[in-house]
Amino acid sequence: MRHFLIFYLFKKFSKSKKTIDKKFEKIEITPAHIIALNNLNEIEKKELWQQNKLKEYHSEISEILRKYIEGRFNCLALEATTDEIMTSLKNQLSDELNIDLRNVLQTADLAKFAKSKPGDKENIDSMILAKKFVNQTKISEENE
Repeated sequence: MRHFLIFYLFKKFSKSKKTIDKKFEKIEITPAHIIALNNLNEIEKKELWQQNKLKEYHSEISEILRKYIEGRFNCLALEATTDEIMTSLKNQLSDELNIDLRNVLQTADLAKFAKSKPGDKENIDSMILAKKFVNQTKISEENE
């Protein structure tokens, strides 16, 4: 009887472990840069700035970049001001990327809070610079 109980418990727990292992094998984490680029492409498709929805357009770009920064740099960017983000990333980015990121975030801040109306060039540049920032700061697959 004792052997049967040991055999039963062994089988029961070895099956549950296999089930747990299978569940973990199926989990794939999408890299932050893929999520950000997909979301930026979705905003581009919405053509918000072309519909004069400038505040929404720049707010969404800013939010995507802030989420990306949190995922990529482990920086609490969603609740931080533009200046706080720039200070925390200062030593991690090239001068060019610092300037580009600041331009995108400040344009979004002005559109959101100062009711600024960025022109066509600024609207296009914000998207280009946002994608450039993500592409140039992503973690390459070789390093993962």
